[in-house]
Amino acid sequence: MYLLLYNLFLRLYVGVAKLMAFRNAKAAAWVAGRKHTISDLQHWKKSNSKPVIWIHAASLGEFEQGKPIIESIRQQYPNYAILISFFSPSGLEPSKHYPHADHICYLPMDGKKAASTFIDTVEPSLAIFIKYEFWYYYLTALHSRKIPTLLIAAIFRKDQPFFKWYGQLHRNMLQTYSAIFVQNENSLTLLHEAGYTGEAMISGDSRFDRVAAIAAQFSPLSIIENFIQDRTTLVAGSTWPKDHTILQELIQAFPDVYFIVAPHHVDASSIQTACKQIPEAVLYADAQKGKTGRVLLIDRIGLLTKLYHYADITWIGGGFDKDGVHNVLEAAVYHKPVLFGPVYHKYAEAIELIEAGGAIVMHDGATSKARLKALLSDVSERKMIGEKAGNYVASKKGATEKIIHWIQLNRLLTN
Repeated sequence: MYLLLYNLFLRLYVGVAKLMAFRNAKAAAWVAGRKHTISDLQHWKKSNSKPVIWIHAASLGEFEQGKPIIESIRQQYPNYAILISFFSPSGLEPSKHYPHADHICYLPMDGKKAASTFIDTVEPSLAIFIKYEFWYYYLTALHSRKIPTLLIAAIFRKDQPFFKWYGQLHRNMLQTYSAIFVQNENSLTLLHEAGYTGEAMISGDSRFDRVAAIAAQFSPLSIIENFIQDRTTLVAGSTWPKDHTILQELIQAFPDVYFIVAPHHVDASSIQTACKQIPEAVLYADAQKGKTGRVLLIDRIGLLTKLYHYADITWIGGGFDKDGVHNVLEAAVYHKPVLFGPVYHKYAEAIELIEAGGAIVMHDGATSKARLKALLSDVSERKMIGEKAGNYVASKKGATEKIIHWIQLNRLLTN
């Protein structure tokens, strides 16, 4: 019964994606990107003589979590080829030229034939899924072929299907993993409550390792330095229209503060909307040509993790929308105070950062003004909150080392 419903879901998902492809660029990329996956893989395999490690990420956020693991594997096991698959175009498109992968592709939609064809083509020596990915036919195909399969950076919540009366299929999928590495104690407890009998352990979240590595490799951005010229600056990253509304209030209320705003989406339509909401903003593209101002709007991707370095105060977007706040760690690692909206409860790192004293929750424009005024007027308090944020990140590093050590200990890969 559950498998029948799952198959129905798969068909409906594909059908809806194809219908949406006529008027939605992301859906069109999702459909088009899968047309040649297998033929491209077959072509790549002909020229690849190395055994393959397959790593799958749903989208960009999960891929960022996986990067420390990928890069450690690349360094320690150079005689293996690394295949990375994505479910979403928002993960694959920005990552197409990632230098530590030998091949990057979309994961064909789950199905008995599709999964068997994909795995028989790839012939992975090890499969690694990141955080949330559960595809029944892929997992059972890997399990039946006795291919070691790991789930890393997993986080479980009581509202997920594994812990519901209708979640038997999901609980069955858990059993296909050779080992599951979870982020925290609560996830480990829930995993055992779901009846998981394989090896499970707390490794932490590899995103802490990732942001620490990025901060350590920081290189200056001359355009940013010329724009702000050491003035007090608030950097707002991964912002949405609701963030822009409040940020515009802050821009008007604090004329001596410089603002750098990096929207979550940088397509032409999103940037146009942001410009309307923040009329005095100067586009990064125009700043490159020498235009100056007090508000800089970033209209390209790839800069955000460096931008937080220049902040006196940081603002993380998404906290005023239903999906919640984006990555708070990219800012906290630079020892800067972190501000975000009230929707954060699904994200353990945001909750822990508040508890550590490194983050402040904004509820509306009025509280945002009050909090910002307090931080601007008390430099020592601002620095203390920033130190707490940075120390929190530093205390949580080490997930990569734990996972790689387990792989070595169990001899899943050979040098």
